[in-house]
Amino acid sequence: MDLQEILSVTVKEVRTFLSTDRATIYQFTSEIEGVITAESVIEPWNSCLGMKITDPCFNLSVADDYKKGKIYQLSDRTKLVHDTCYLELLDKFNIRASLVVPIIFSEENSQDQLWGLLSVNQCSECRQWYDSEMNFLQRLSIQISIAIQQTELYSSLKKVNESLSKEVEERKLLAYKYFKAKQVAESANKAKSLFLANMSHEIRTPMNGVIGMLDILQDSNLNSEQRSQLNIAQSSAESLLSIINDILDFSKVEAGKLELEIIEFNLSEVISNFAQGVALQAQKKGLELILDIENINNVIVKSDPYRLRQILTNLVGNAIKFTNKGEIIIKCNLKTEGEQLVLDTTVQDTGIGIPEDKIDNLFDSFTQVDLSTTRQYGGTGLGLAISQKICQLLGGNITVESQLKKGTIFRFTVKLEVSEKKSSPNQIKDLQNLSLLLVEQNDTCSRILASQLQGWGVRVKVAKNAQSAWNLCQDKIKFDPKMFDVIIIDQMILALNDGELGQKLQKSRCLAPIPLVVMTNHNDTNIPENLRVIRYLTKPIKPHDLLTTLIAIGKKEEHQNENEKMIDQDIQIKYKNDLSQIRILLVEDNKVNQVVIKTLLKKLKIDRVDTAINGVEALTKLIDAPPNSPYNMVFMDCLMPEMDGYQTTTLIRQGAARLHNQQIPIIAMTANAMEGDEQKCLQVGMNDYLSKPVNRVAFTKVLEKFL
Repeated sequence: MDLQEILSVTVKEVRTFLSTDRATIYQFTSEIEGVITAESVIEPWNSCLGMKITDPCFNLSVADDYKKGKIYQLSDRTKLVHDTCYLELLDKFNIRASLVVPIIFSEENSQDQLWGLLSVNQCSECRQWYDSEMNFLQRLSIQISIAIQQTELYSSLKKVNESLSKEVEERKLLAYKYFKAKQVAESANKAKSLFLANMSHEIRTPMNGVIGMLDILQDSNLNSEQRSQLNIAQSSAESLLSIINDILDFSKVEAGKLELEIIEFNLSEVISNFAQGVALQAQKKGLELILDIENINNVIVKSDPYRLRQILTNLVGNAIKFTNKGEIIIKCNLKTEGEQLVLDTTVQDTGIGIPEDKIDNLFDSFTQVDLSTTRQYGGTGLGLAISQKICQLLGGNITVESQLKKGTIFRFTVKLEVSEKKSSPNQIKDLQNLSLLLVEQNDTCSRILASQLQGWGVRVKVAKNAQSAWNLCQDKIKFDPKMFDVIIIDQMILALNDGELGQKLQKSRCLAPIPLVVMTNHNDTNIPENLRVIRYLTKPIKPHDLLTTLIAIGKKEEHQNENEKMIDQDIQIKYKNDLSQIRILLVEDNKVNQVVIKTLLKKLKIDRVDTAINGVEALTKLIDAPPNSPYNMVFMDCLMPEMDGYQTTTLIRQGAARLHNQQIPIIAMTANAMEGDEQKCLQVGMNDYLSKPVNRVAFTKVLEKFL
């Protein structure tokens, strides 16, 4: 029976029930002095928990009134203008209205004892208190008094019980000594693993420094030979760090120290962001990385997203490593088992495959298929063993099927908890009348995308190459009065034959007005020019990005200005300031997104761009910026580790990043482009809003507006 827990729960429930800004319990330590022992307060009002308060207005007459059960109520602080005794105390805690009820110990044959005060405060506005509210608090104060007395009684009984237990503990000590030798022996193996863990930490710290300095050197002016040598050093350093990380995680598993952090997260976002993050590695080898999460809605779940990504990293990393051509498919399904959810995921590749006689040992520690594989591909042989342990910790398992020279399918399951938090509903109804042409040469990719689109109610035509796409467009012109609303096309097809298909689309009177959405790889640089491209989607395509893009297209007004739609063309804008002197703070934890925004800014001749990967770093950079060279604008991602964009913006507006930064323009950047998201950003003090992926017209207009 924890008194502090009882009091904390009480003030939280009181504040919620009465819809006030603050609820506190104040305990007297002397006749005029006490401390706030429990509090529940909402933002932006400051906390006063643990604060020692001396009440200059408190005297014996007031104490007598409280002992008699008198309730103090204040509906409007301004009415105390002629009664200055309490004004300083009220102003200190921003109190506009207050209701205070005494907590009294009433015992037989003794004088009533005033233990403390239960109070509720309204900080944002004045408030008229009702009799029902006063009666509620008065009855609750009686229950609090009973709970306090029972807790003190329980504490006394506990001391007696501890004295009796001491003798029992002494007897247990004899048994403990008997088993001590056995425990020492069992801990020997764990000590070995802990030693490995400590060594891994010690090695990894300087390795991070090495890799960081190599990254910095990449931006230096190097000749081709130096660049080649630097790339070799960087690749070797990253390989070594990967091995160290494997050893660290394995040692944690062996020592039983691998812990889970169960938090709420958007499942489809975590999987999608992982797939896009690893896609560049696959695309550098000429592999098609395909993501199929059609059966996972925009759902919030509870589990450990870091460990889930770790499993995917090991499996997809192996698939990329052992696949020289073809494709890698990540397919996820979510199903219900009782009160839990089960994530069923397969990672399928077209790689070298695994001999049948080697599969049984595949999940053993430090095991690889054979020595030649080790020499050719490297690695520790720990990734699959670690993945299996994590799957088991998450209530699932991992299996494998493989055929030599045909490929491998890893399948793993993990259990997830259902979250009470509801995600934003998908606005699929806005797509019911949309007609779309999908041009994609990879059969698997086009099948998955078409199925996803059709599931949203979109009418889809699929073309595998430029000629087939052109033929379908001509058929539409001849036989169907309803033209395509949008064409989604792979950039590689669009670039074939010197962009012949794009030129035909541009020259056609019927086809030129159709918006184009281009699917690109991370490393594509030959983006076609002079086309009406309204959005670029990076492969593998995230369903959320695809959905928000189509919703935006569906909501376009018929008579929208043509120049605003053609975002792929350079736009001439008049700025109020010299852009070469502009300094931008980019707060974004995703490196790919950092590169995109920096590239857009660089094209506009803005080179002074600093980055922060979370709100904590952002506040530090704003504070440390010299007064003669402050930041002019902040681009703020909304979802980040440690401190998100909403919290960071609130603190900046409160002056936490110095007063001169309080009014700095803050532009939200978020992948959550559903209804209500923009309003949420504006409510915390952001000046404007950009949805991801960021398009050039909206981005440039924001710069023009605030610079």
